[in-house]
Amino acid sequence: MLPSPAAPPLKISVIIPTKGRPAALTQAIRSVAEQTVPVAELIIVDGTSQPAQEAELAAAMGDVPRPPRLVYRWAPEDAGLTAARNRGVGLAGGDIIQVMDDDTTVAPDYFEQLSRAFEPADVGGAAGRLIDPVAEAHGLRRWLFRCCYVGPFRQRAAELFLWPPRALTETNTLPGASAYRREAFAQFRFDEALTGPGVGEDLDFSYRVGNRWRLVIQPAAQIVHHRSPEERQASRKNFADKVGFYHYHFRKNMGGSPVEWAAYLWLNAGFALDALLRLRTGPLLGLLDGWRRVARRGLLSRPPRVPPVT
Repeated sequence: MLPSPAAPPLKISVIIPTKGRPAALTQAIRSVAEQTVPVAELIIVDGTSQPAQEAELAAAMGDVPRPPRLVYRWAPEDAGLTAARNRGVGLAGGDIIQVMDDDTTVAPDYFEQLSRAFEPADVGGAAGRLIDPVAEAHGLRRWLFRCCYVGPFRQRAAELFLWPPRALTETNTLPGASAYRREAFAQFRFDEALTGPGVGEDLDFSYRVGNRWRLVIQPAAQIVHHRSPEERQASRKNFADKVGFYHYHFRKNMGGSPVEWAAYLWLNAGFALDALLRLRTGPLLGLLDGWRRVARRGLLSRPPRVPPVT
């Protein structure tokens, strides 16, 4: 009996939304182009007020034997990150669709390692090991995360950031820089009600996908977040956005059982402790802003649920 023919390699599409960070974008593009397993297409969705030169973007790939096909869309009208990601998904033709930020870079064998995570047919999403020197420096707040995000709010991906596994490991949520099987996008889209930087959009999307597909972390695939030393969540507005998002996520995606309510209230106690530990007025004021936003929205109110794509 002849052996079954090997399955063809998965076609990979990469989506990078960007806005006003050309130097960081150049590094991200080069890292995607210089892969041991070539990427089929690279989709740039640009929200900058002035369009970039496609020739310059193509030149950023360098002299590689098989560069990805470059797709550039100038879309300053998009209302933030989630809209840009959805626009990119609409342009993507790959079997696996990776979304990443313009201030991240991937290791040369990133997609070679990540593709192995999708060999089981029931895996719908995967992420590599995120290396974030700024976040890693805040070990106390990472432990706080583990203690306060419990029950339905527990995020295995964040815990695995603290204790990186040595082998492929299942999770219940994924970070923003993650890859999903095309079939997952046939059912779900990023929630465009989360405008601007889309605080929590990755949690919301992966939580919904994870209810139908297996999600995994592939530690052999490494991605680095080159963000500013000034942590984004330290600002007043971003702290308020975080508090507001978790209420939105709770009321939209959960049923409101007593256990879920207890976990939600415990999480907000954790927010208060986190704000106090930062020893700055910004997070404390942001905490109050977030709670006021929740009160105006109505603690018991439910936002419209994002329907599956039909």
